[in-house]
Amino acid sequence: MRLLPSVRRSIAGIVALASVALLIAACGSSSTATNATNVGGSSSQAAGPTTGAVSGGTHEFTATLSVTGAVTKSANFTQSIAGRPACAAFAQAGIPGTAANSKLWYLPNNPDYTFLMTWDVMTYTGPGTYTGSAANSANLAAGGQQFVALTPTSSTLSVTVNADGSGSATFSNLQSQATKAAVSGTETWTCS
Repeated sequence: MRLLPSVRRSIAGIVALASVALLIAACGSSSTATNATNVGGSSSQAAGPTTGAVSGGTHEFTATLSVTGAVTKSANFTQSIAGRPACAAFAQAGIPGTAANSKLWYLPNNPDYTFLMTWDVMTYTGPGTYTGSAANSANLAAGGQQFVALTPTSSTLSVTVNADGSGSATFSNLQSQATKAAVSGTETWTCS
């Protein structure tokens, strides 16, 4: 059976698009998660040495997210920040925001959406520590539930961004709106 030239071109285009999509997915980010049952002591990890990657180069966040409480889980992952300024410059500049918030900062995101901390610092002014309402919104997806700070005083939130782009975040008493179950934990990252 012979295919018409237009059908062959369409098939070739579909194959090319699928190849590009697979390549992009492979170059994005990676994640390794572990479930733990008896995690003792602190779950925080000290940020290691980092390098100042070249602007527009291939640099990334390497992060660890650890949670205890109603859900006990830990994940190590990377997030590409290619196209952003070098790590130290990125820490200074943040992410361009809006007229209301000229620059923002976000925590590295785990590509596994079933275990994901989304946390934006809307009042970002450069490296430093942001607590309480300055740490802004935190939302954790874990164990099939969504955990949030139900009120400004019900949870403790703190984000520290270092001058080299590394940092850490701690949270306690994030709660499920449905069950009121609570979790606490940390996210640490380096930038290289």
